Amino acid sequence: MRATLGGSSLFDRGVDLGVALGVLIALAGCNPAPGPGNDAAVDTGTPGNDAAADTGPVMITCPTGMVPNPSEQMGPCCYRVSQAAHLAMPELRLRYLHLTAPAGSALVTATVQNVLNGSLTNETFNWLMRGSGGTGDGPITITTGFGTRDATAGTYAFSTMAAYAPVMLNGTITGETVTTQPDPGVLVVPVFDAAGVVLQVQLSLHNVSVVTSTFSEQRSCIGALATHGAFTTAATLSGYLTVTDTRGSMINVDPIHAELCTLVASHNLTDPTSGPYCAQAQSTWTVMPDSRCPATGPCVHDTGSGSVCSHDGTGATPCNAWQLVSDFAAVGVEINP
Repeated sequence: MRATLGGSSLFDRGVDLGVALGVLIALAGCNPAPGPGNDAAVDTGTPGNDAAADTGPVMITCPTGMVPNPSEQMGPCCYRVSQAAHLAMPELRLRYLHLTAPAGSALVTATVQNVLNGSLTNETFNWLMRGSGGTGDGPITITTGFGTRDATAGTYAFSTMAAYAPVMLNGTITGETVTTQPDPGVLVVPVFDAAGVVLQVQLSLHNVSVVTSTFSEQRSCIGALATHGAFTTAATLSGYLTVTDTRGSMINVDPIHAELCTLVASHNLTDPTSGPYCAQAQSTWTVMPDSRCPATGPCVHDTGSGSVCSHDGTGATPCNAWQLVSDFAAVGVEINP
């Protein structure tokens, strides 16, 4: 989708952990980018004669063996398609996610995030963004959501399934930095297996927003390729996961075998033999909900004061959701139509 975001590591498809880690190791062969814009020059000259001595921008060598079409990746973020020709409506795909909240949750551990980023690497999980109206400072609209890939053409499309329809975020662009207001509805982001048939996990994110996101490379990148297969991130997104949505949503991707609620409410990757972790009283959860999503109106995060809701689930206004925060990186692609 043509938009911008920046983070550090996130979602998965149905690959096992060994495959995901293998992909990440392969990515480590990339030359590190000096920064989001990759504008640093190699200077071999003497002081005072820098202009003549600069050898030009450091070039990124994208890894071989990636799927699909590694030869088409270029630039500091290994983008697929340059967005220079349509700066007012850039189209990008999330490339790297780094969940930072809920703190203490299994969701923010390296194990879960490696699995998720393995799916992003292999493009079995496609989260798209498309910006509109961003020719100058002022209003901008970001269409974002689950996408499908045309393996033959190397292009993408937003899902036409009603359950996974994209949402439109209204925001502001200043220079190359975008912020948006929270979407009033729910963005459902599914992760399927390699065949695109079996649903591996489904995230129902309430009130999604782009906290901040900065374009670079003529809006072809958000963030840049770094060492060890990771990315620097120049964007952050936020949303809310409700207890109700995470209960009963099972994840069975080695080494994870549990309800989604288990991964959010604890640091466990599997449910206890006695039953789902979240079947216990909310007050016993390692990571108790920290937000409230009412039947109508926006979700609200409670910083810990209890003024919004009670984290242990008691009282007149119990917390019933967690705020999810993730940094991310994105790369330019072509989205049709």
